[in-house]
Amino acid sequence: MSVLSGGGEYLRLHREIVKNARRVIGIDNDIQALSRAPKCNDKCTHLYADAQSFSFNRKFDVIVAGEIIEHLQNPDAFLKSAYNCLRKEGRLIITTPNANNPFVSRNKVGHVRLYNPKELVILLSKHSFKVKSVQYFEGEARTFRGKVYEIFVHILPFLAIDFGVIAKRGD
Repeated sequence: MSVLSGGGEYLRLHREIVKNARRVIGIDNDIQALSRAPKCNDKCTHLYADAQSFSFNRKFDVIVAGEIIEHLQNPDAFLKSAYNCLRKEGRLIITTPNANNPFVSRNKVGHVRLYNPKELVILLSKHSFKVKSVQYFEGEARTFRGKVYEIFVHILPFLAIDFGVIAKRGD
């Protein structure tokens, strides 16, 4: 399952998921975003649903929430829904801007709360997830400034622009 998030980079992520997964269900609570979602064949379905209160009659192997948790008023409800929709050994993959990075905008439209890796790991643990990995990543280094920043992030990875967490149901 892929939790959609409006567009841009996140739709590219969703397209990659669709290409590589056996079956994908994408959810979003924005009708316009759903209309921009990649056209799928019979292995993909897009549904109007709230990331903070979704449920299905089936369990998923993986739930991907790309750049969404920072937009949620109630991340606890999202994590509860995700936990309940995962199979016993299911994985939750979350990407989000890194609050440790001084250049990440705390005032970006729609951002409710930013997380650093430690805070997100604690939040996931509170919901019985076991974090398997935290990965840092930065944007593309197309400019001189970007190349300098990329070198900086290799030295101090915890200051990367974004990070991702892979967590497993903890039962």
